[in-house]
Formats: sequence, structure tokens, C-alpha cells
Amino acid sequence: YSTALWQRKELVTLGSLSQTLINEMPASPITLCVVANNYSLAKESKESLCMLNRAIQVDHDFAYAHTLRGYELLYLDLKSEAVDAFHEAILIDGGHYNAYAGLGELYFRSEDLQKARNYFQQAISINPLPTIMNRYAATYHRRDATRENLNEALRIYESAIRRHPTNLGARHQRAEVLIRLGRFHEAHDELLGMTKECPDEAMLYVTLAKCVHLMGLTGQAVQYYHTAMDLDPRRVGYIKSCLERLAMGKPDVAEANA
Repeated sequence: YSTALWQRKELVTLGSLSQTLINEMPASPITLCVVANNYSLAKESKESLCMLNRAIQVDHDFAYAHTLRGYELLYLDLKSEAVDAFHEAILIDGGHYNAYAGLGELYFRSEDLQKARNYFQQAISINPLPTIMNRYAATYHRRDATRENLNEALRIYESAIRRHPTNLGARHQRAEVLIRLGRFHEAHDELLGMTKECPDEAMLYVTLAKCVHLMGLTGQAVQYYHTAMDLDPRRVGYIKSCLERLAMGKPDVAEANA
């Protein structure tokens, strides 16, 4: 539960949960891991690692603590130590999918794509969570991807959507892959449907703008870019650069090279 709160960046709720557990079972490794998640979300990595080390001292066989420690070390770019932490978690619990996913993420960031894919696949074979499937697909859905890799990414995204129809991340990424494969009308229909479901999601309009630009509908593209700017002013700089490319008649490089 605390990891879910961390992923949703719910710092207040996570802090409240931490305090409740501290009051009820202060020496528990579970409590120490929840407190570590709270520190991690607050970007206090030193304190987070301190809590995780204490949790491991209390119960060395608590695989979850080793996994969280691996992620925190990865965040600090201490990759060698992170590898050891993830492997220790797997040694304790061979079915600990989070540790396999952690190794997948580590090797993905290290550009060792085959190792990343192998570990993501192991994690998915244990628990095919949407977040893990999306990251696995991302190892194929890259800026320099071949058509073969894009088709493989499409297959994985579609598998993720079948398992989890509400996986909006996979649906959005699938649409981006369709654009790069030149299947503009399919992408357009999917994105348009998603904007009705998530009307406040600025990046959907950015992708939709790129799609209609490639379909030759420049006026609509401009409208979608402006909608995105209105929804998320933080992205104004990026969206203005997209508008400049549109004015010059240049689609996104990745899309143009597909």
C-alpha cells in the first residue's frame, strides 16, 4: 500500500500511514519500510536508506526491504550496489517480481536492453502489472527503434491493454507507436477517444496534434497544441517548440523516420 502511495506521490497520506505504524509497531521492518518510502518521496534518500538498513538488520529475510533499498540506490545512480540489493531480494524470495522489475529498470537505464527485457519478462511472468508491462514495451519503443521493434512494442502494449483495459499509459503509447508506423487514422481515433475520457491530459492533445499534422491537418494541429498549453502551462516551452517545427513543416524526427 505504501508503495502505491509513493507511486501516486501522495506524500500527506503516506506520512499519515507512517505515523500510525510508528505508534502501533515502531520496531517492525514493515514500519521502517513505510517510513523509508515516505523519506524517498520527500527526496531524502540518505534517511530512506537508513530506515531500509535498519529494516534489514531487524529481519534480513524481508525481501521487500532489499528491493526498496535497490530502488533507492538506483535513484542515487549507485548501480553496482543496487544490483546486489535486488539479487539479495531474489535470493530470499525467487517470486519477488518487484526485484526483477528493478533489475529490468536498472539495465534499461544502462542501455543494456537485452538484459532489461529478460528481467522485465521474468517480472511479468510472476505478476503482469501495467507499469511493468509498459516499461518492458518501452525497451522496444525507443527513438531509434526499427519497424520490427515498433511492431514488438505494439504487441506488448496491446497485450497490456487486454489484461488491463484501463491502462491509459499503454493506450497512449500504443497510439504513439501507430503514428510512427504510419497508421495515422487508427492512432487518431484512439487519441480522440482518450481525450473524451481524460479531457485534462495535456500530452494527449500534444500527441493528437502531431498525428493530425502528419495527416495534413495543420489547422487542427495548432488548435490541439494550444489546448495542451492551456491545460498545462508548465509545458509551454516544449509545446512552442512543437509549434515552431509545425510552422517549418517538420514533423517529429522519430515520426518522420518511421
